[in-house]
Formats: sequence, structure tokens, C-alpha cells
Amino acid sequence: MTKFLHLFILLLFALTAYGQIGPLSENAKIQIDNEKYDFGDISNGTKLEHTFKITNTGTDTLKIYKVKSS
Repeated sequence: MTKFLHLFILLLFALTAYGQIGPLSENAKIQIDNEKYDFGDISNGTKLEHTFKITNTGTDTLKIYKVKSS
């Protein structure tokens, strides 16, 4: 159960990160592939994993800050 809770919290961080990301300059640009992911119905104790791909498609540094769960 603890592993599921940790994974769930990590998932919440990832899902809310988009709203907490801002460019350091006008030349930084964020691209997030598949901003949301639904695990569907799962059984207790099931190991879950999903990777969110975040890319800076701009030419300057992209700063990610204040990541928190909702």
C-alpha cells in the first residue's frame, strides 16, 4: 500500500507540474506529451508506472519550479 501511495503522489506531482512551469525567458518553450494518464481501475497492491515526457522546444533554459500535488 505504501508503494502505491508513493506512486500516486508522484503521479499527482507530474500531472500538476504543467500548471507550475514557466519559461525563464521568452525563448524557452515547454512541450508535454500526453499531459494526463488514467490508470483505470486497479487492484490494491498493483505496481503502477508511467513516464511523462517533458521537452524544452525553445532555445533558452526552461525553469521548472513549485511542483506540487493537487
